[in-house]
Amino acid sequence: MRSLILSVCLLAVCAGAVHAGTIHVQLVERDGTPVPDLRVSLAAAGSLGDNAARRWVWRYNGISDGSGRVTLQDVPPGTYGFSVRVPHTEPWVDPALNPLAASPVVTVVDEDSELSTSIVLWRGVPVTVELQWDSPRAPAARLTLQHPETGFRTDYRLNARRPVLETKLPEGRWELGLEGEAGYVLESLVRNGDELTTATAELDLARYRSAQVVTWLLAAPCSVLGNIWEPVGLRARLIEPGPWAESLQQRGLPLPTTVVPQELDALGNYEIYLPSGVWEIAPESDLIASAEPERIEASLARGQFRRQDFVVELAEGKGGKLKRPLYVHVKDPEGVPLRGAVVEVYEDPLLEGAEPLDTDRTGHLGSATVFPDAGNLVVVAGHREWLPGRATVEKFDPDGEFYRSATVNMRRGAEIIGQAREGGENPFAGVELSVEYLGDEPLTPPADLELQGDKRERTALTDQSGWAVHRGLYPGRYRVAARVRGERGLTRFARVAVAGEEPAAELELTVEEGERVELELPVLPAASFRGSVDCDDGRGAPAAVSFRVFREGEEPAYLELPEFEDDAEDTGAPGPPAGDAGAGEEEAGGDGAVVRLDNHPLGGQDADEFIIGPLEPGAYRLAMLAADAELWTWYDAQVLPGEGYSLTLGEGEALPIGHTELFCAPALQLAPLLRDGTRATGVDDAEITFSGEAATDTGETLKLDPALRETYDALYLVGLGEGRLAARIDWYHPYLIPVRTVFETGDRGILGEPWLERGDLLIVEPRFVARAGALDVSGSAAAVRLTAPAAIAADERSLYGVEPALFPLEEGAVTIPGLLPGDYTLESCADAACARSGAPRSVQVNVGRTLRVSVDPPQ
Repeated sequence: MRSLILSVCLLAVCAGAVHAGTIHVQLVERDGTPVPDLRVSLAAAGSLGDNAARRWVWRYNGISDGSGRVTLQDVPPGTYGFSVRVPHTEPWVDPALNPLAASPVVTVVDEDSELSTSIVLWRGVPVTVELQWDSPRAPAARLTLQHPETGFRTDYRLNARRPVLETKLPEGRWELGLEGEAGYVLESLVRNGDELTTATAELDLARYRSAQVVTWLLAAPCSVLGNIWEPVGLRARLIEPGPWAESLQQRGLPLPTTVVPQELDALGNYEIYLPSGVWEIAPESDLIASAEPERIEASLARGQFRRQDFVVELAEGKGGKLKRPLYVHVKDPEGVPLRGAVVEVYEDPLLEGAEPLDTDRTGHLGSATVFPDAGNLVVVAGHREWLPGRATVEKFDPDGEFYRSATVNMRRGAEIIGQAREGGENPFAGVELSVEYLGDEPLTPPADLELQGDKRERTALTDQSGWAVHRGLYPGRYRVAARVRGERGLTRFARVAVAGEEPAAELELTVEEGERVELELPVLPAASFRGSVDCDDGRGAPAAVSFRVFREGEEPAYLELPEFEDDAEDTGAPGPPAGDAGAGEEEAGGDGAVVRLDNHPLGGQDADEFIIGPLEPGAYRLAMLAADAELWTWYDAQVLPGEGYSLTLGEGEALPIGHTELFCAPALQLAPLLRDGTRATGVDDAEITFSGEAATDTGETLKLDPALRETYDALYLVGLGEGRLAARIDWYHPYLIPVRTVFETGDRGILGEPWLERGDLLIVEPRFVARAGALDVSGSAAAVRLTAPAAIAADERSLYGVEPALFPLEEGAVTIPGLLPGDYTLESCADAACARSGAPRSVQVNVGRTLRVSVDPPQ
């Protein structure tokens, strides 16, 4: 008989191993030294992993050998992380508590999967956290460990069974917080024997590497207990707090204004634990017709308790009878209870515009509770990893004698999975595989908007095994794309391909229900820029920079300022340190940019470095905008792309482009307009003289010597000072009318009385009559007489000094600017008064041109 049982067990093990893989794990220190004698177990990863943890994970563990290696065999398909059981006597940090070296995640795809990975163990600082209480009953509390530098956070539950947490944390700054049950207040917080006056305990484990001890004392030394007849609620409201309130306010903690019973049994026996003070306690329910007493006011000193019973009468017709719920059990296609499923109950989910009668979400045991009215019902459950399932419940009666339940079995949807490899061999983590549903037909219930959005469009990152998995997809057509995330995404492209086909940036494919499509995600080298920046005001690098990259010849003449939203996600990466890759050539912006990074943090030792990519080979123009500035800087330190350098990249080239000085100081833009409101061109022919100063808020006066940047339709004075601007600009332009003018600050000046801050761009748009041309006359004549064409109106001739007008030649030359275009008559003169002139000749003046003419004295 014993032989028969053994044979059956072996058969079961072999049968279970048919669809299983193998995972090889090695534990090493940061210097590569193997770590033996530690137990490694599979841990849940993701929503599907929660179910795998209950069904499988506890079976798959092993102890590292002398070389730090563990082999986990017969592992069923799924996505897994790892846990390492570290005894208190060992110096290692549990990888689950190390935000500086995250534990790897791997995916077992099928029975042929054989994966290898390593877990790096850090030495840490021992930390002991203890929960103490001043009440007959031990409260439950939630302990939070947070690493502010990385945003890592994890929670622990402390209670009477587990009042002490002993762990080890890696170096760095940590913040420890504790949240107790309502009714319990923080009496004291002690760190290493010192009383703290804050609500959190900060640990500087980079500076102090000795063992740390933190103790919280929660107090609720008073209580009110008794019996409340009939199944209704009870609530205590704070009227006047005890002396503990001042301490809580100093710590920045809220007062516990309302408290419900911590203990209330089926017979109506209750107990409320409270800090000292004056409290109002009363039954609370919309079923109540009357209560005796209606409420009480209890004044409780420290250590006191009070007994109080309440007799409650319910409203007529309600009789105290509570409606029975419908219990819903949700299971995945393998029959495992499914956590996190959305449950909705309908009369008929297929009716147009049908709304669920009630909704809930399954907990750890795969169960949910809904409260529909009587009738024939349809229960629908949805989950990210599976297609919806449904069950019918006929003649449900919430007032019935028996409880009712329903079981919903989920369906196995389509799968799209991909494995990223670099060089065709090495698995590559951090590739984002995105899928977008292209079907027009509406998705079936559940109607949960978050779930429906996830079914239509979602992303997944490849783990250390190189796999990214999308399960539970509706049958239909999808667009699939891949992209490398993080700093490595700045120098690499990810492509997507069906096996045997040419890789592409994206592809479309059709999947059927229950079908799995496996994709290849080759990772290829990409080109990139690397450089550094600072500001032209001498105050170092800006806090962040916006970037735009354009293909040469496709760059716009002007760039708009970025539009920021409070919840906008940066599409780029700090470079370095690591972050998310830029848009690459796949996501051109509305202005034609192939890379758009807004408010992008800088990296490096001096926080002034950036990396931009990934890019295809070719020639590009780069524009940069300092945070809070209003003037783009085109590489290198120009205001127009055509004046900056073109950057040419070879395939996979990481091009260092050196240091660029950005426009951060206040600047002034002089952009002339014509009388019809259009912008004047040819502005770079202007000659200006600037004189000015800035008065700061400290009373200091700074002399200004800005640099001039000229474009075809504007002049820029960059590098102005901060403060109240007092300036004068003398303007001369041969092709604008009037030719000479002065722009000044002040009450009546066109520049106003501006106060300039860092990054400001003062835009001034003076009006001019028209664009014009000029004559450059040289020769031995004493003067020339110029007559305007008849097409120019008489009032306009006087505007330009041509009626006709005499122009003496000084040292054999004279320039006549500001002439409207047309055919003028030019005569040479023997003397300054032009008593004798030569034969008239016709000269044509064109806009934006200087016509050079030679004249001889009249014969």
